[in-house]
Amino acid sequence: MAEFIIGRQQIFDQKLNIYAYELLFRGQDFDLTHKDGATQATNQVITDCILELGLNNIVGPHKAFINFTTQNLLENTALRLPKDRIVIEVLENIEIDSRIITNLKELSQLGYTIALDDFVFSEEWEALIEFANIIKLDILEMGETKTRELVKLLKPYNVKLLAEKVETLDEFHYLRELGCDYFQRYFFNKPNIVAGRRIGINQSAAIRLLTIVNNPDVELLEVSKIISQDVGLSYKLLHYINSAFFALPNNIDSIKHAISYLGLKEIRRWTNILALASLSNKSEAVLQNALIQCVDPWKNV
Repeated sequence: MAEFIIGRQQIFDQKLNIYAYELLFRGQDFDLTHKDGATQATNQVITDCILELGLNNIVGPHKAFINFTTQNLLENTALRLPKDRIVIEVLENIEIDSRIITNLKELSQLGYTIALDDFVFSEEWEALIEFANIIKLDILEMGETKTRELVKLLKPYNVKLLAEKVETLDEFHYLRELGCDYFQRYFFNKPNIVAGRRIGINQSAAIRLLTIVNNPDVELLEVSKIISQDVGLSYKLLHYINSAFFALPNNIDSIKHAISYLGLKEIRRWTNILALASLSNKSEAVLQNALIQCVDPWKNV
């Protein structure tokens, strides 16, 4: 098993109740300054949080803010995730074009919560405000004068404002009076680390399973056979179904029982999440063949 760590930071509302947690990649596996590395890091955070730790164990009943890169948005990564539990945090360095705008519009229409990170009012970013639910303001970078100006510009829009990098009690008070809805950073809580151990899986088995489950004529018996033949897939499925997310009264220890309980739609969701990180070191052509042809499992949920 490989060890992994995830950064977790609380986000508070105006009454200092926890609203959500931002989940951050911590490790040296990927170069976050490179676009592919940042995308792979997001995929790893998603799979570790949902499949290894379980969202309920890491954020409780609250939402999870997850950083999304340009590639994450274009690959519709969010469609593999529960829309009532996550916030799509659109990073400030994404390349905004018609494809990004179209994808965010579709995600908004499907009911996903969208946050714009380190927002700066510009013509290209203004196009995204229509689909945003939350706008994050880097108050340390902007300073009080620019923060007040930006808040005034955003007042006409139907968005919540999240002030990040709030360092003092005085800053919290003036930002709350200014109309900010949520608050984040060191004054409240420094990022803490959540650690765990990740078991590997056979990538050939993962690709085979990904292909099979997205076949409209697939049978559960065939899915059960593929999962049962791989120790990693078997472990991850049983760990997933016995997590707090499903709140089962008794543990399930049979692959057939687990698949029967979850059903094909949930198995597709699980498999597509699993594929995000487990195939990250495959070539782009392999990933496109394996992932882009998959059904969007959350689209009609």
